[in-house]
Amino acid sequence: MKKIISIFIKILRILLAFIIPILIILAIFIWLNYRKELSLSMSVRNKGEVNYLVIFQNTLELRPTGGFIGNFAEVTLKNGSVKNYTIYNTNVFDYGKPGIDAPEPYKNMLGIQTMQLRDSNWSPNFPTTAQQIIDIYKLEGGTKNIDGVIAINASVLPEILKLIGPISINSIDNELTSENVLLEVQYELNFGFLDKGISRDSRKEPIKDLAFEIDNRINKASIYKLYRLANMFLDQAHQKQILFWSKDNDIQSKIVKLNWDGAVNLDTSEIDYFMLVDANLGALKTDYYMKRSVKKDIKECGDKICSKITITYNNTATNASPLNTDYKSYTRVLLPQDAFVNKVTGAENRPTEVDYSIAYNKKIAGFEINIPVNSSKDIIIEYNMPQLDKYGLDIQKQSGIVGFDFILDDQINNNRVNEFIQFDKIF
Repeated sequence: MKKIISIFIKILRILLAFIIPILIILAIFIWLNYRKELSLSMSVRNKGEVNYLVIFQNTLELRPTGGFIGNFAEVTLKNGSVKNYTIYNTNVFDYGKPGIDAPEPYKNMLGIQTMQLRDSNWSPNFPTTAQQIIDIYKLEGGTKNIDGVIAINASVLPEILKLIGPISINSIDNELTSENVLLEVQYELNFGFLDKGISRDSRKEPIKDLAFEIDNRINKASIYKLYRLANMFLDQAHQKQILFWSKDNDIQSKIVKLNWDGAVNLDTSEIDYFMLVDANLGALKTDYYMKRSVKKDIKECGDKICSKITITYNNTATNASPLNTDYKSYTRVLLPQDAFVNKVTGAENRPTEVDYSIAYNKKIAGFEINIPVNSSKDIIIEYNMPQLDKYGLDIQKQSGIVGFDFILDDQINNNRVNEFIQFDKIF
């Protein structure tokens, strides 16, 4: 027996001789590559028990910070771990509640006079939206003392299933895969529940079933799969498919450093700026079929810089269906605050075709667009701005879209850029 133990100890020492250096290298790798993320995690763990609202944004129905808020959850964290959570159907939570006065596009395009929790993500600046969500949550009877808001877009769901595999739940007939999950779930919530005799108030139970099964799969995942899931979630946060806001200044400062705050860049330094913000208002789930591309031409014109932006929308659906139709959006284009817009072409005709405002240190041009099924359309914005010592362009991508093809034709510096914008980018 002693000989066997001695042999075992020698083998263990040999294994440790290999494993410990690997663990040290892995620890160094994690610290070098994820030290900001680790710092944020440690800050959250040190706060004891806190309550977050987690809003689930449906990217098939795009809204300024990601999508229509069909469901949300009250989540209690204790020392960084989930203590408990409750998921709500936002339509049921909103029912009979007061809300607040709705923005004009809601009144004009949706015919609603009050904005409730499901529509509360109107500001493209997520810190503003997060605080408004909390205010409306309290106004409508929410009882938790909320410390922050996390927004998770539906587009994250296929990425999860790519890693944990297909899922079957009793409340949806077909197996859910990364390829079909968004449309299968959407069909069930819109129509499938009718065939099963389920009430409209209970039609979103499959969301809870799906969340439970995903949670169960993740809890049973291997270390390697958990590592891949963590990397995927980090990547989705960098792509603004997951957004964070916290009341705690220390935590929020770390969120900002990671660029996970979903904020409009308030910097007013000498640089050109562009952000496209669409809000699907009355176009069902048509964003599943929408593609966007942007071309920006710049040149000197006297003591100004003249810029022409061509936004091409392509509604790729071949026909209308109960889930999709012509694409109707209230679209806002954010430009430098000192930009002067000369012309917007392609917006829908109405008494005032373009609404101009100043917010977040930006000039904002807002207008309605309509892109029929199986067609494309160009929206053209022409503006000028003061000369810069050196031309630069800050592009911010809207949460909720995968990205868009972008071409910059810079005649000032004889430079041409052609790339897919998936993250915020400075040229």
